[in-house]
Amino acid sequence: PGELAKIRLKPNGQKRVLLSYFSVGEAENYRYYWKREWSAKRPAWMAYENKDWAGNFIVRFWDPEWRPIVFEGAESFLSRIIAAGFDGVYLDRVDVFAELEKENSNARADMIAFVRALSAKARALKPDFLVVVQNAEDLATSDPFLASIDGIAKEDLLYGVDHKASRNPQSMINEAVRHLKVARDKGKAVFVVEYLSRPEQLMNVMRE
Repeated sequence: PGELAKIRLKPNGQKRVLLSYFSVGEAENYRYYWKREWSAKRPAWMAYENKDWAGNFIVRFWDPEWRPIVFEGAESFLSRIIAAGFDGVYLDRVDVFAELEKENSNARADMIAFVRALSAKARALKPDFLVVVQNAEDLATSDPFLASIDGIAKEDLLYGVDHKASRNPQSMINEAVRHLKVARDKGKAVFVVEYLSRPEQLMNVMRE
């Protein structure tokens, strides 16, 4: 909390809004909740390791045993974030449902229900708590989902879906923008996160 208090205050005396990164679609072996025995034998709710991120494991988020770790109970990740003094969460890997639809045909609906339950729990503990999701912008077609969040941040909207900072296919951009506009038009904050170093690309993002 002391560190957050220092970060929150701007040089001009105004206050920053502080969101805590919070992965809900993957279990991470460097978090406080990780149990050593999971490295040898994965629990039933843990699916497989993310091949692009060592130590991150895709989770069957609909499994009841994942919820106490993430947002139910005094020792949950969410409870610790709130106790530390954050203003909200930045939920990553909400889009993991798309990777698990072959295993669970209801994965999309289950993720919507999961985020809604997490949001309700957070706001029961702290009424003005903010919930921002990263990616999964196609869930903006769900009114119950939008009602449970405050914003959407989209990674690699214009560049980098191939992890090489190349321009994304226009059809992909158009589809993402269509969903983001739905969220924006319903009063949700929309952020774009691009990972770029070339000046001309940075200028293109600013113009668009």
